[in-house]
Amino acid sequence: MDKSGINVLIVDDSRFIAQKIAKVLSEDQDIGMVKKAHNGEEALDILEKFRPNCITLDVHMPGMNGLTVLKHIMIRCPTPTLMVSSYTSEGSWITFDALRYGAVDFYKKPSGDSPDALDVDKKVLCDKVRRAAKVRVQAARFIRLGQRCPEIDPCDRPDSSKKKGAFLFVGGTGGYASVLQLLSRTTLDPQREHYFFLDVPASCLEGFSRYVGASYGLKSFYYYNGTDVMRRRCSTLIFFNEIELLKNIDLKEWTVVALSGEGMLLDQFLAGFPIEKEQILALDPDVCLVPEMVENLISSGANTVSYNELAKLVR
Repeated sequence: MDKSGINVLIVDDSRFIAQKIAKVLSEDQDIGMVKKAHNGEEALDILEKFRPNCITLDVHMPGMNGLTVLKHIMIRCPTPTLMVSSYTSEGSWITFDALRYGAVDFYKKPSGDSPDALDVDKKVLCDKVRRAAKVRVQAARFIRLGQRCPEIDPCDRPDSSKKKGAFLFVGGTGGYASVLQLLSRTTLDPQREHYFFLDVPASCLEGFSRYVGASYGLKSFYYYNGTDVMRRRCSTLIFFNEIELLKNIDLKEWTVVALSGEGMLLDQFLAGFPIEKEQILALDPDVCLVPEMVENLISSGANTVSYNELAKLVR
């Protein structure tokens, strides 16, 4: 990264939105040079000369759309890319598809009737750009959708919150890709719950839960305070971002798997829970977009696991 800060390429067909994003980023002390492109061809031309640390890429553009531009970026000059779309709050499928092609994260652009929304939300945008710029883009790989799981009603199984062998996955930035990489390599047991704590906004996580469930033929559920416990027990994949939801679950027999994410995220997550070191597995840092969390765990003695080894464990 340049000493001058994080260099960013903004790609958006709306000159107004591109200018607003540029203004917000330029006011952040961690941001260096900011350049703008208004279509895919212009973006790819600037990319080869500018070599930014991060790209913000509009999903829906005329001509070459964001997903097509992303594919070219990851082939020509792999760069951490943040997808920007007005559709992300509803979990647009094309936005989640972008994660399979190497995008790091996504950000909801302000609506047309809210010109000041970006100013209000600038901390979120700047934080996402800072996180994206730290990503090891060489760990990004195209993720093929795996086989759909067999049609078995998970409501026929015992409550796995009391069952040995349950898995709890914890992830931050890059966590979406970690989940998709794992699911592309295995067929999960539909009669077992698999909990995924991702440190991401609720609206994004709910959409991601629906996307994963539809893509893999599994009952997937976004679990939040106040939801029906029986719905959770009748789901194979349970996504949540509120630590408090685990307080009434005995984790002593569970295996906790650290995925891509920042620093001490898992330590903060497990504070107050009776988890032994032997229960924790750390995903191989070489395959994590953000390896800080797993590297900290490995240095503390946690065992390392590859995607293929993990895929065998969760079957």
